Amino acid sequence: MNATITLQETIEHIYTTFASYLLHHPVEGCPHCVSHEDQERIASKPLRELTEEDLRRYTLKALTTWGDVNDLKHFLPRMLELVVSHRFPYLDYICSKLNYANFERWPEGERQPIMVLVLQLWDASLRDLPQSPSSPDVLLGELSPILDDYIPFLNDWRSRRTPYALRHLAWFICGNIWQGQFQKHQQIQQWFREPATKAALEEGFDRFIDESWGNDLAEAVDILEWSTD
Repeated sequence: MNATITLQETIEHIYTTFASYLLHHPVEGCPHCVSHEDQERIASKPLRELTEEDLRRYTLKALTTWGDVNDLKHFLPRMLELVVSHRFPYLDYICSKLNYANFERWPEGERQPIMVLVLQLWDASLRDLPQSPSSPDVLLGELSPILDDYIPFLNDWRSRRTPYALRHLAWFICGNIWQGQFQKHQQIQQWFREPATKAALEEGFDRFIDESWGNDLAEAVDILEWSTD
Protein backbone atom coordinates (compact mmCIF):
# COMPACT_ATOMS: atom_id res chain seq x y z
CA MET A 1 0.00 0.00 0.00
CA ASN A 2 1.25 3.44 -0.89
CA ALA A 3 1.52 5.27 2.41
CA THR A 4 1.32 8.64 0.65
CA ILE A 5 -2.29 8.01 -0.39
CA THR A 6 -4.63 9.51 2.20
CA LEU A 7 -7.95 8.09 3.27
CA GLN A 8 -9.77 10.96 1.59
CA GLU A 9 -7.92 10.33 -1.67
CA THR A 10 -9.02 6.71 -1.51
CA ILE A 11 -12.60 7.81 -0.88
CA GLU A 12 -12.42 10.07 -3.94
CA HIS A 13 -11.15 7.12 -5.96
CA ILE A 14 -14.13 5.08 -4.76
CA TYR A 15 -16.52 7.87 -5.77
CA THR A 16 -14.96 7.91 -9.23
CA THR A 17 -15.03 4.13 -9.53
CA PHE A 18 -18.73 3.88 -8.74
CA ALA A 19 -19.88 7.10 -10.42
CA SER A 20 -21.67 5.22 -13.20
CA TYR A 21 -24.14 3.67 -10.74
CA LEU A 22 -26.88 6.27 -10.70
CA LEU A 23 -29.83 6.59 -8.34
CA HIS A 24 -33.05 5.20 -9.79
CA HIS A 25 -35.75 6.75 -7.65
CA PRO A 26 -37.74 5.20 -6.12
CA VAL A 27 -35.43 2.32 -5.29
CA GLU A 28 -37.39 -0.91 -5.56
CA GLY A 29 -38.23 -2.27 -2.14
CA CYS A 30 -40.71 -4.26 -0.11
CA PRO A 31 -43.74 -1.97 0.37
CA HIS A 32 -44.27 -3.38 3.87
CA CYS A 33 -40.67 -2.66 4.88
CA VAL A 34 -39.85 0.57 3.03
CA SER A 35 -42.09 3.60 3.41
CA HIS A 36 -42.59 6.55 1.10
CA GLU A 37 -40.72 8.65 3.65
CA ASP A 38 -37.79 6.22 3.52
CA GLN A 39 -37.68 6.51 -0.27
CA GLU A 40 -37.80 10.29 -0.20
CA ARG A 41 -35.08 10.55 2.41
CA ILE A 42 -32.40 8.76 0.36
CA ALA A 43 -33.23 10.97 -2.62
CA SER A 44 -33.55 14.22 -0.69
CA LYS A 45 -29.99 15.46 -1.28
CA PRO A 46 -27.02 14.97 -3.57
CA LEU A 47 -25.15 11.76 -2.72
CA ARG A 48 -22.24 13.53 -1.03
CA GLU A 49 -24.60 15.42 1.28
CA LEU A 50 -26.55 12.44 2.62
CA THR A 51 -26.15 12.01 6.37
CA GLU A 52 -26.08 9.08 8.77
CA GLU A 53 -29.78 9.65 9.45
CA ASP A 54 -30.53 9.60 5.72
CA LEU A 55 -28.68 6.34 5.07
CA ARG A 56 -29.12 4.36 8.27
CA ARG A 57 -32.34 2.59 7.33
CA TYR A 58 -31.21 1.89 3.77
CA THR A 59 -27.98 0.34 5.08
CA LEU A 60 -29.91 -2.03 7.33
CA LYS A 61 -32.39 -3.00 4.58
CA ALA A 62 -30.11 -2.98 1.51
CA LEU A 63 -30.40 -6.04 -0.77
CA THR A 64 -32.64 -8.04 1.55
CA THR A 65 -35.75 -5.86 1.29
CA TRP A 66 -34.57 -2.69 -0.44
CA GLY A 67 -32.72 -2.31 -3.72
CA ASP A 68 -30.24 -4.42 -5.65
CA VAL A 69 -26.46 -4.54 -6.01
CA ASN A 70 -26.38 -1.56 -8.37
CA ASP A 71 -28.27 0.51 -5.81
CA LEU A 72 -25.77 -0.52 -3.14
CA LYS A 73 -22.90 0.51 -5.40
CA HIS A 74 -24.51 3.93 -5.84
CA PHE A 75 -24.64 4.63 -2.11
CA LEU A 76 -21.44 2.79 -1.13
CA PRO A 77 -18.97 5.70 -1.59
CA ARG A 78 -20.96 7.95 0.72
CA MET A 79 -21.46 5.20 3.28
CA LEU A 80 -17.71 4.57 3.41
CA GLU A 81 -16.95 8.28 3.54
CA LEU A 82 -19.19 8.61 6.58
CA VAL A 83 -17.42 5.65 8.22
CA VAL A 84 -14.05 7.32 7.70
CA SER A 85 -15.34 10.58 9.19
CA HIS A 86 -16.80 8.75 12.24
CA ARG A 87 -20.34 9.72 11.28
CA PHE A 88 -21.60 6.23 10.42
CA PRO A 89 -21.06 3.42 12.97
CA TYR A 90 -22.20 0.68 10.60
CA LEU A 91 -19.03 -0.70 9.03
CA ASP A 92 -20.03 -4.21 10.09
CA TYR A 93 -23.36 -3.86 8.28
CA ILE A 94 -21.67 -2.49 5.16
CA CYS A 95 -19.26 -5.43 5.04
CA SER A 96 -22.12 -7.87 5.58
CA LYS A 97 -23.97 -6.30 2.65
CA LEU A 98 -20.85 -6.53 0.49
CA ASN A 99 -20.58 -10.21 1.35
CA TYR A 100 -24.27 -10.71 0.52
CA ALA A 101 -23.62 -8.96 -2.82
CA ASN A 102 -20.81 -11.44 -3.66
CA PHE A 103 -18.10 -8.82 -3.30
CA GLU A 104 -15.43 -11.42 -4.08
CA ARG A 105 -16.84 -11.64 -7.62
CA TRP A 106 -16.96 -7.93 -8.33
CA PRO A 107 -14.67 -6.58 -11.05
CA GLU A 108 -11.14 -6.09 -9.77
CA GLY A 109 -11.35 -2.38 -10.58
CA GLU A 110 -14.22 -2.07 -8.09
CA ARG A 111 -12.74 -4.34 -5.43
CA GLN A 112 -9.30 -2.77 -5.44
CA PRO A 113 -10.08 0.71 -4.04
CA ILE A 114 -12.28 -0.77 -1.34
CA MET A 115 -9.52 -3.15 -0.25
CA VAL A 116 -7.05 -0.25 -0.24
CA LEU A 117 -9.41 1.52 2.15
CA VAL A 118 -9.61 -1.62 4.30
CA LEU A 119 -5.82 -1.76 4.57
CA GLN A 120 -5.67 1.94 5.43
CA LEU A 121 -8.27 1.53 8.16
CA TRP A 122 -6.39 -1.48 9.53
CA ASP A 123 -3.12 0.46 9.64
CA ALA A 124 -4.83 3.39 11.35
CA SER A 125 -6.36 1.01 13.88
CA LEU A 126 -3.03 -0.63 14.76
CA ARG A 127 -1.47 2.81 15.17
CA ASP A 128 -4.42 4.14 17.21
CA LEU A 129 -4.88 7.04 14.81
CA PRO A 130 -7.96 9.28 14.94
CA GLN A 131 -9.03 8.04 11.49
CA SER A 132 -9.62 4.52 12.80
CA PRO A 133 -13.28 3.59 13.30
CA SER A 134 -12.46 0.88 15.89
CA SER A 135 -9.68 -0.80 17.83
CA PRO A 136 -8.02 -3.69 15.94
CA ASP A 137 -9.75 -6.42 17.94
CA VAL A 138 -13.13 -4.89 17.04
CA LEU A 139 -12.24 -3.84 13.49
CA LEU A 140 -11.19 -7.34 12.44
CA GLY A 141 -14.64 -8.59 13.33
CA GLU A 142 -16.31 -5.75 11.44
CA LEU A 143 -14.26 -6.48 8.32
CA SER A 144 -14.57 -10.26 8.56
CA PRO A 145 -17.45 -10.69 6.06
CA ILE A 146 -15.20 -9.53 3.20
CA LEU A 147 -11.92 -11.13 4.30
CA ASP A 148 -10.98 -14.55 2.95
CA ASP A 149 -7.47 -14.55 4.41
CA TYR A 150 -6.79 -13.16 7.88
CA ILE A 151 -3.10 -14.02 8.01
CA PRO A 152 -1.72 -10.79 6.45
CA PHE A 153 -3.76 -8.76 8.95
CA LEU A 154 -2.78 -10.92 11.91
CA ASN A 155 0.91 -11.00 10.99
CA ASP A 156 0.90 -7.23 10.60
CA TRP A 157 -0.70 -6.94 14.04
CA ARG A 158 1.84 -9.29 15.63
CA SER A 159 4.73 -7.32 14.12
CA ARG A 160 3.60 -4.07 15.78
CA ARG A 161 5.25 -4.22 19.17
CA THR A 162 3.67 -1.00 20.44
CA PRO A 163 1.84 -0.92 23.77
CA TYR A 164 -1.48 -0.26 22.05
CA ALA A 165 -1.16 -3.09 19.51
CA LEU A 166 0.07 -5.60 22.11
CA ARG A 167 -2.62 -4.75 24.63
CA HIS A 168 -5.39 -5.23 22.08
CA LEU A 169 -3.76 -8.41 20.77
CA ALA A 170 -3.89 -9.86 24.28
CA TRP A 171 -7.56 -8.91 24.59
CA PHE A 172 -8.30 -10.40 21.16
CA ILE A 173 -6.73 -13.73 22.11
CA CYS A 174 -8.40 -13.88 25.52
CA GLY A 175 -11.77 -13.04 23.99
CA ASN A 176 -11.69 -15.49 21.10
CA ILE A 177 -9.66 -18.59 21.92
CA TRP A 178 -12.45 -20.39 23.82
CA GLN A 179 -15.42 -18.20 22.98
CA GLY A 180 -16.33 -15.18 20.89
CA GLN A 181 -16.73 -14.53 17.18
CA PHE A 182 -13.59 -16.37 16.07
CA GLN A 183 -13.72 -19.30 18.49
CA LYS A 184 -14.26 -21.82 15.67
CA HIS A 185 -12.29 -20.07 12.93
CA GLN A 186 -9.55 -22.57 12.13
CA GLN A 187 -7.11 -20.16 10.45
CA ILE A 188 -7.21 -17.71 13.36
CA GLN A 189 -7.04 -20.44 16.00
CA GLN A 190 -3.95 -21.90 14.32
CA TRP A 191 -2.37 -18.45 14.23
CA PHE A 192 -3.03 -18.01 17.95
CA ARG A 193 -0.98 -21.14 18.59
CA GLU A 194 1.99 -20.24 16.42
CA PRO A 195 5.15 -19.85 18.56
CA ALA A 196 5.67 -16.34 17.19
CA THR A 197 2.37 -15.17 18.67
CA LYS A 198 3.27 -16.30 22.17
CA ALA A 199 6.80 -14.90 21.74
CA ALA A 200 5.44 -11.45 20.83
CA LEU A 201 3.32 -11.39 23.98
CA GLU A 202 6.18 -12.61 26.18
CA GLU A 203 8.49 -9.95 24.78
CA GLY A 204 5.80 -7.36 25.39
CA PHE A 205 5.33 -8.51 28.97
CA ASP A 206 9.07 -8.20 29.65
CA ARG A 207 9.05 -4.66 28.26
CA PHE A 208 5.83 -3.44 29.85
CA ILE A 209 5.65 -5.48 33.05
CA ASP A 210 5.20 -2.34 35.15
CA GLU A 211 2.24 -1.06 33.14
CA SER A 212 -1.27 -1.47 34.54
CA TRP A 213 -2.18 -3.70 31.59
CA GLY A 214 0.98 -5.84 31.73
CA ASN A 215 -0.94 -8.66 33.38
CA ASP A 216 -3.23 -8.79 30.33
CA LEU A 217 -0.23 -9.95 28.29
CA ALA A 218 0.67 -12.55 30.92
CA GLU A 219 -2.91 -13.83 30.96
CA ALA A 220 -2.89 -14.20 27.17
CA VAL A 221 0.40 -16.14 27.35
CA ASP A 222 -1.06 -18.44 30.01
CA ILE A 223 -4.16 -19.06 27.91
CA LEU A 224 -2.05 -19.94 24.88
CA GLU A 225 -0.02 -22.38 26.97
CA TRP A 226 -3.13 -24.01 28.41
CA SER A 227 -4.75 -24.29 24.98
CA THR A 228 -1.82 -26.26 23.58
CA ASP A 229 -1.38 -28.66 26.50
